[in-house]
Amino acid sequence: MPEQIPQPNKKIEVIPPYEFRKGTKLSDEEKKALSDYLSGLTVEWKGNAKPREESGRRMFEISRLINNNLLWAKENLGLSLALKKRNISLPKIKFYDPEEFNKMAEAGEFSHDVQGCVITEAGDAVILEQKNERVVLERTNHELIHMLGRIVVDAKKRDGNQINFFIHKIGYTDERKKQFDVFSEAITEMINLESLAYYQKTTGTDYITGCKVGYFVAVIFFDMLIAKLAEKSGLSGQEIRKDLYTGYFTGQFKYLSLFNKHLGEGTLKKIAGLPKYVLGGMGTTESTEFLFKDKFKEAGLDYYEFLDKIERYYAGKEVKLYCGVEVSKNVKPSKI
Repeated sequence: MPEQIPQPNKKIEVIPPYEFRKGTKLSDEEKKALSDYLSGLTVEWKGNAKPREESGRRMFEISRLINNNLLWAKENLGLSLALKKRNISLPKIKFYDPEEFNKMAEAGEFSHDVQGCVITEAGDAVILEQKNERVVLERTNHELIHMLGRIVVDAKKRDGNQINFFIHKIGYTDERKKQFDVFSEAITEMINLESLAYYQKTTGTDYITGCKVGYFVAVIFFDMLIAKLAEKSGLSGQEIRKDLYTGYFTGQFKYLSLFNKHLGEGTLKKIAGLPKYVLGGMGTTESTEFLFKDKFKEAGLDYYEFLDKIERYYAGKEVKLYCGVEVSKNVKPSKI
């Protein structure tokens, strides 16, 4: 008998930006005060890098992408992401020429292989400027998805009125235990691709074809793993993705238990423990062989199907994901 996963009510569920960890002993007033404080955070990035002066046309398109993400979540997941309470504003999304962007990497803000970075709780995003406008905006949308993800806060009262807090989870990433980084980035990119496919359907603007898929190896791995989970559980891949995406935005992780139930005890622990450095080391046959071959065997996946998809993608051929999105590295003109 296929498992039944509760579907969202027809009524749209409004999701506030912050979830307080179970057992947090704060009053409703204190939680509101801390939420307001977090929403007002600003970040000073290291490196003294100077952002570009941006055109109104680009920022207008980014505002359309933000709105598209909200519409996609509402139509496909039944969620309202309460944008007004999320710390997203166009002036806090900044673009840097390569030389300036590199200053922040040299200062230790992020690794040299990233194209964008976001401090989710503060809503600050920095994006690497590139020649192809479509590539820049596709990467920007990935960071926007991060900014819409659920933030789980661990807070404790100290002496007097002082409240100490720690950002416990962002999306699926467990900041305290340093777990689920790879899984969370893959889910972020899968949401990004599905949201952009929705945008293409409604506007005709294609930000997928010819744009580099972020964390492509991890996306292929988890796309295939979800398909295997669907086969084992009797659920559809669409149902499972829908619930994993919902968990990303709501902080409800109960559906992760399906991995252990149908793919073997300990599967979730292995997913959680995939080291973060693989995010920067993916893409070569050598790194793929070293990092993932054993994972495919353990999960009962076809490793050679995986390699074929990787090789096709890097050869510039189209690759169709199980989620239905087709991706290709063939670069299209920059016009949007």
